[in-house]
Amino acid sequence: GIPVIVHVILGLPEETTEMVLETIRFLNGCGIFGIKLQLLHVLKHTDLADFYRQEPFYIPDMNSYFHLLGKCIASLRPDIVIHRLTGDGPKSLLIAPLWTGNKRLVLNQMQRYLKEQNLWQGKEYTTF
Repeated sequence: GIPVIVHVILGLPEETTEMVLETIRFLNGCGIFGIKLQLLHVLKHTDLADFYRQEPFYIPDMNSYFHLLGKCIASLRPDIVIHRLTGDGPKSLLIAPLWTGNKRLVLNQMQRYLKEQNLWQGKEYTTF
């Protein structure tokens, strides 16, 4: 009877789109109430920042993130409440991706992308 909300970080090092969609399909079957989707942020003074400096890994640009996010939303069970579609780290600590620092631009561009691609929650959701 306790509503469960899951936080999914997108863009982990070496994570593929198929791996992300596998996570979404798994969560669709778990009876969760809500989900928060967020891009990985590299912040100063963290172990991840040290790793990123030593072995830089792929960080999606804005359009690549929207493409992945659109796939997630379209594959997500329609009754799951989406609590977050992006996030932003403190600008003073943010190493990457810097484009997340302009939240208004990100949200406006995300809305435009989803509309132009004719994407909505559950569009590609199927039960097996």
